[in-house]
Amino acid sequence: MAGSLIATLLMAGAPVYFFINQNYKLFRELAHEKAPEILNALENERVWLLRVVSIMLLFSTVFFTYFGLKLTSRIVGPLLVLQNHIQRLIMGDFTINQIKVRENDEFQDLIAAYNYFYLSLRQKTINDLEKLRRIEPPSKDRVAHAYWMDLINERRYQLNTSESETTTLTGVNELRSPDSRHAS
Repeated sequence: MAGSLIATLLMAGAPVYFFINQNYKLFRELAHEKAPEILNALENERVWLLRVVSIMLLFSTVFFTYFGLKLTSRIVGPLLVLQNHIQRLIMGDFTINQIKVRENDEFQDLIAAYNYFYLSLRQKTINDLEKLRRIEPPSKDRVAHAYWMDLINERRYQLNTSESETTTLTGVNELRSPDSRHAS
């Protein structure tokens, strides 16, 4: 982004620089023949114009770079946080908080929809764990019992709970971790 900005500014600044110098040479030759006393004034004008153009190009570069980065962070920040959240969710981590973004960030609706999806999926996992606890297979069927225990332990791991905590799971808000995800 900054490279394209600098290239654009150079494309605008190079012709200005070229024509200032070309016109200076032309006027210097005319002044040398007709009015040599204005040579110093022409040189001062050329230096002044080059400084003004250089300062304007520098200011424009800083201005557009700053606001370009600021705008980009409003767009990319929430997407990076969403990507990180999804990666943790893929790994089965249901202990993470909902995503929170600044009010002036983009994608508010997307983040709200994702948070609803995340909380629904988390609640479904809690409900699945409760259902699994109620359908314990007979202990004499070792294979079924082993599969059942694997499913329960997987859900406990996802929710980061112990056996005693699973009996108290009733809502989504009970198992929030202290960290929060803010897009910046």
